[in-house]
Amino acid sequence: MAKKSLVLTILLLSLLGCGGVRYSYVAPEAKDYHPSRIALLPADVRLFPDAKDAVDRLFTKALTKKGWFPSVVGAEEIGHRMEADQELRQAVTGYLEKLDKLSFSDSELSQQIGRLTDTEVLLLARADYWHYTQKGDNKLARVGLSVTLIQAQTGKILWTAGQDRTSDYLILRPELAGMAEGVIGELIEMMPR
Repeated sequence: MAKKSLVLTILLLSLLGCGGVRYSYVAPEAKDYHPSRIALLPADVRLFPDAKDAVDRLFTKALTKKGWFPSVVGAEEIGHRMEADQELRQAVTGYLEKLDKLSFSDSELSQQIGRLTDTEVLLLARADYWHYTQKGDNKLARVGLSVTLIQAQTGKILWTAGQDRTSDYLILRPELAGMAEGVIGELIEMMPR
C-alpha cells in the first residue's frame, strides 16, 4: 500500500511540473458579453513559424467543436480573405502592428475587421514556445500559447491568457501539435462565455 501511495505522489508531482496557467485576465465587461460570431486572426508565430498551420487549425477546430459560437471564422479563412481583400489585409495588418508595437487596441481598425468579417469578437493567438530543447540530461518538448480576445466594436480587450506545457522524453519526441491541442483546450475552458 505504501508503494502505491509513493507512486501516486510521484505521478501527481510530475504532472504539476508539466506546465500550467502562466497568466489570465478577464475584463469586468466580459461576464455580461455573449457574442455569437468570432474571427480568429492569423496566429503570431514569428518566433516559431513551424507552429503556424497547427495553431490556426487547432484553435478553429476547438472553438467550432465547443459550440459556443454559431459562427467561427477560422484564421486560415481570414488569411485567404486577406489575400483577396486589400481593405481587410490593411485593417488586420495595421491593427496587429499597433497592438504589437504600441500595446494599443485600435477601435477603428477592430471595428473595421469586425464589419468585414461579420463578427463580434476577434481572437489572436501567439506561439510563445514551440520547440524541443535539452536541460541538463533531460530532453524536453515545450509548447506555450497566449491568447487575446477583443471586442470588435470597441477594441476592448476582454480576456488574455497564457498556458504552456512541457513534457520530457527519452527517445520518442512528443508531437508538438498534440501538446498544443491540450493547451488550446485548457485555454478555451478559461475563456469567458
